[in-house]
Amino acid sequence: EKKLVLAGLAKVPSAAARAVVEPMLADATVRAEAEAALLGIARGIMGSAPDEAKSIAKKLSAESRSSAVRKGADAILRQADKFEDYIVAWQVAGPYGAGKSLDAQLRTAFPPEKATTKAKDVPWRMLPIPAGGKQPWMMDLLAAVGGERRAAYVRTWVHAEKQLSAKLEFGVDDGSKVWLNGKVVHSDGRGGAATPGEHRVRVQLRRGWNALLLKITQDTGPWQFCFRIRDANDRKLDGIGVDATREPASTGPATAASRPGGASTASAKSAPVRATPKG
Repeated sequence: EKKLVLAGLAKVPSAAARAVVEPMLADATVRAEAEAALLGIARGIMGSAPDEAKSIAKKLSAESRSSAVRKGADAILRQADKFEDYIVAWQVAGPYGAGKSLDAQLRTAFPPEKATTKAKDVPWRMLPIPAGGKQPWMMDLLAAVGGERRAAYVRTWVHAEKQLSAKLEFGVDDGSKVWLNGKVVHSDGRGGAATPGEHRVRVQLRRGWNALLLKITQDTGPWQFCFRIRDANDRKLDGIGVDATREPASTGPATAASRPGGASTASAKSAPVRATPKG
């Protein structure tokens, strides 16, 4: 019976399944099945909860008695290394505003950015991780959403061990608007290719969960973005984690951030909206 349960849990892409499976590692009669289940869970949540996936993979790589499981765990860790410190765990919603100009797309408040919109009224779904390539952290909205002259939203949640000074570093194709814990920290309607580090915005991360929402507009051609959070000196920021699986009761830019008290952004005012070509 335990083996059947473990076989089923191996196909459940949920970090919560780990808590069910891990205690079964102590049962020698099902340890092999438990390890296989954990490996399946780690693979399934790599895109939604990468920190949890890496934690599972590290444990299996160090402790598994199966060479096949260790090999699979090491493959997950190698994949994670390729992402560097870019965020690849996102939910996506859209498209919205088909046929609108870049300027109109950015200025129009579609449901995901309205605080009054109920979560059930926005069809959020996981944004697939790109399949390899020289920039495996470059998220592809054209493949996931498709179309021209429209907008999409992506969201995730960033956990900070303590209040931190940080810098959002990202590139987008085409225009973008960014909210952190409900505050607009960036707005730029210009079109052009997604260049890593094109935009840098200084912010304060509050202790606990921080809600991150991006609106990305599309004219024609590629529709991509890459995003990471660095320290104030443009170095890797330690002490943060990412999870795209949190489920707030309502949507909007401020939802799902934990509220132990706290810090908002360093740039609370909206940046000027520009709709001129990049570069």
